[in-house]
Amino acid sequence: MKLISKYNRINILLIVVIFVMSSMALNFFVKRTMISELDEALQEIKDRASNYTQKEQKIPVNFTLDDYHIVYAITPNLRQNDLYKTIAHTNHEKNKIQNFRELSYTTNIGQFTYLVKIEKPIEGMRQMAANIINLSIVTLLIVVLFLVVVNRYVLTRLWSPFYKSLEVMDRFQLNKQNDLDFPITSTEEFNYMNAILKRSTLKAGEDYVALKEFTENASHELQTPLAIIGSKLDLLIQDENLSEKQEEKIRSAYTALKRISQLNQSLLLSAKIGNQQFAEKSRISFKQKINEKLNQFQELWEEQIVVNANMEESFVLMNKDLNDTLINNLLSNATKHNVLNGSIRIQLIPGELSITNTGTNQALDSKKLFQRFYKSDQNSRGNGLGLSIIKQICDTSGITINYYYIENTHKFVLSWNYQHMENKNTWPFKP
Repeated sequence: MKLISKYNRINILLIVVIFVMSSMALNFFVKRTMISELDEALQEIKDRASNYTQKEQKIPVNFTLDDYHIVYAITPNLRQNDLYKTIAHTNHEKNKIQNFRELSYTTNIGQFTYLVKIEKPIEGMRQMAANIINLSIVTLLIVVLFLVVVNRYVLTRLWSPFYKSLEVMDRFQLNKQNDLDFPITSTEEFNYMNAILKRSTLKAGEDYVALKEFTENASHELQTPLAIIGSKLDLLIQDENLSEKQEEKIRSAYTALKRISQLNQSLLLSAKIGNQQFAEKSRISFKQKINEKLNQFQELWEEQIVVNANMEESFVLMNKDLNDTLINNLLSNATKHNVLNGSIRIQLIPGELSITNTGTNQALDSKKLFQRFYKSDQNSRGNGLGLSIIKQICDTSGITINYYYIENTHKFVLSWNYQHMENKNTWPFKP
């Protein structure tokens, strides 16, 4: 939900609560005021009636003043103070119940004590309450509509520099070092935000260049001595005067050197992926690339592993070098962690690739599976970076990868959005 929508929702909710509470308070105080005025009017009628009875010493017959009704009834000789209350009577003519405000008191007329009740209808209060509610609802709707329209217009203009800054940040690429041109605004907070973003991106760009230079220099500086050591070991192994024990030690050192070289290449590749040095993308046929890898792995598998491939044509938008590394690592992983006379099953459909291999009868730790240097078997000769690099490549290329363990088989499923690839007219590149 957008910020403007959230603000409007909270604002409208507060306005509704305030209007409801204020309408209830207004209705309460208006009723109290009207009742107070009715009580004063009843008191005036009482005074007039008392003056009449004291002067004439008799009760008035059919005493009616406007819509006031007075009833006299003989009562025991008990003194009662003025009592005000609201009562209800049934109006048989209109077939409805009407509310009245009543003042009751006792008075002495001659030898008798009378209970006097003076009543006045207060039906207008119900109509008044209905009018207050209707007026409140209409006013609330007008205010809410006005606020929504005004807030949408005003807030859109106020937040326009913020969204423009986001657009500038969205175009920012570390590997291209393009200059960021943030909008100039009169809002102090947005200017402060733009200054921080500009300073942060400049620092990130400097760090990126330094890290890129480091990886390139490290690649050169490490590969050169490793290559020299490898060539020296090759010369030593060819020496005919070596004893069997010496030759075994040299071969062991050569194996360790090879592992170090592979580890170095994997770490450098991981760093380059993290530094976004594979930003160039193109339309790639997964089916074609997998077929090429199958031919390369065929001699390695020979009769030890049975491969079953069922593939439809499927394209993906990604870097071609990363695609090559991705397929190579997936097939290498399925081969290294397979069993003798095992199998590899490849299923490719538009937008999804699954590779299933037989292996250990225990599921891998899904929480650590794609972490660097994770090994399900600590005695494994691998460096534990293969699956980590696969996950990096998938994240960089917009591919989702999931792992499943089903009946002693390990299955990796890669999925990506294939819909935008179906219409060739929408491809931003030439195949």
